[in-house]
Parts: sequence; C-alpha cells; structure tokens
Amino acid sequence: MTAVNTEGKNGPFSSFAYGYTDPNKQRGVKLSSPENVKGVLDVKEAKISITWDPVKEASEYYVFRKKRGESKWTFLGSAGNKNTYVAEVPEKETLFLYSVTSKTDLGGESGNSLPVSAVISTAVVAPKKRTFGGDSSLEKFKGPWTAMAWDGNNGVSQVLLEIESQDNVNYTVKFNKKKIFEGKYVEESPIIDKDGKFKIEIEKTGDALSVTMKDPSIVNQKSNLSFLKE
Repeated sequence: MTAVNTEGKNGPFSSFAYGYTDPNKQRGVKLSSPENVKGVLDVKEAKISITWDPVKEASEYYVFRKKRGESKWTFLGSAGNKNTYVAEVPEKETLFLYSVTSKTDLGGESGNSLPVSAVISTAVVAPKKRTFGGDSSLEKFKGPWTAMAWDGNNGVSQVLLEIESQDNVNYTVKFNKKKIFEGKYVEESPIIDKDGKFKIEIEKTGDALSVTMKDPSIVNQKSNLSFLKE
C-alpha cells in the first residue's frame, strides 16, 4: 500500500501484511434454530432445566423467556457453547415459555426455537366426601335431570326428573314434580330399581341417567329415556 500526495507523487510502500482465510469460517451463514428443545421442571426449586440438540456452525446459544400471550421475548442469558441451561420460573400459576437461539462468533443469529413451557401450580386439596348418616354415593344421583320424551300425540316434550335426599340414605323420586317413589338407597349401587316399575341407572361419567319407565301411571307407554343433569 502507498499514499499519493496532491502533486500525484507516490510515497514509499508499506510493509506486506501476511494472512490467510479460515475455510471453516463462512460469512453470511444462516444458522438453523435449535431443535428438540426439552425442559425438565423442578417444582421445589422453581427452576426448569432446558436442553436442545447442538447446531452445526453455532458457537453460542441464547435463552429467552416470555409469559403466554406476550409478543416479545426477554433475554435471560447465554449458555455459551453448551446445549443446556437452567432458568428460573419466577411466578406460580403463570405459564412461561422458553426458547433458544443459536449464534456464530461472526455475529449471525438464528430465529427462536420452538418453545417449551413451564408452570408451577399450587396443589389442590381434594374436597372431603360428604357423608350424611353413612358413607353413600346417592349424592351423584341428586338432580334435577331433564330429558326429551315422545308424548304419543304431538311430538316431544321435556321431562323433569328430581331425586332428593336429606341424609344420602332415604330418597324421594319426582317425575314432572309428581312424587312417584320414596325408599332407601343401597349403598354404592349404580342402580335405583322399584319393583320393575322403573329403573334408574347412572352412567359411569356421572353426568347422565338412563331411565326405564314401565308403570302406565307414570308414563303412557314403556319408554327408555336418557336424562342429563341440569
């Protein structure tokens, strides 16, 4: 290299600079985002251990966090060239998302990886089973329940079934507000059956009743109805 003055004369040449290009360094390399990002939550320590697959050409990884619903990621820190990072979960009952980017020592950075989520929830204590005069599952039969039934003339009409009990042992069955039976419940039975006149069977899900009506004083004709809880 040489300098030129205002008269157009060259000065002395500078010394030679020696160097070489590193074939392993590529300008403009587009890095892929880290894949297979996983998180293991430590509820006691309120932390999440994040891991991911190494990315070729990456020399460093950045970790980000945001709350669900937020648009911007918050930078947490660098994992260096390691593919693991431990981050805090700062709040309970809040869903946080964690994402990783890969970076080269030439400055290029990938987009965000698919996120992993973490939430620390307070354990819910199961309510105690209600007992009235003995441990019974009659509670699940209590209604009102409704169904649609063919009236034999004009079409369908709504049917109301009510099963009431004050002590979960003795119960009353009402059909369209009319009391049709009183009795004692057989503990833990899924069926209420009255002498073949009617049978009430609760579904396993507990939100539906299958009722067979045979008594002509209750309904005009034998019918099988499916009731749903109001």
